[in-house]
Amino acid sequence: MDELVHCAQDILDDPDRLPWTLDALARDLGASRRTLPRRFAAATGLSPQAYARAVRRERAERLHSQEASWEEAARAVGYADARSPRARRVPSASSV
Repeated sequence: MDELVHCAQDILDDPDRLPWTLDALARDLGASRRTLPRRFAAATGLSPQAYARAVRRERAERLHSQEASWEEAARAVGYADARSPRARRVPSASSV
């Protein structure tokens, strides 16, 4: 896999690194704001933003499956309410 993309995924998978911006992520990785999304999409089929949403949604679903209410799970991963993780359906981050 593309090393730039792998490093970006490591950052996006780390809940302590959120929230982030595309500009900051690209800068931290030494890439341009245009290069990072292009290479990320080529390697994963998702934009960095879509990947990050999928990671957050999966975390919320995991918390919910571990007895947290949808409201608790959504807030724990940074959503404003319980509708957000379910409404923002994107391909799973674990599938890329």
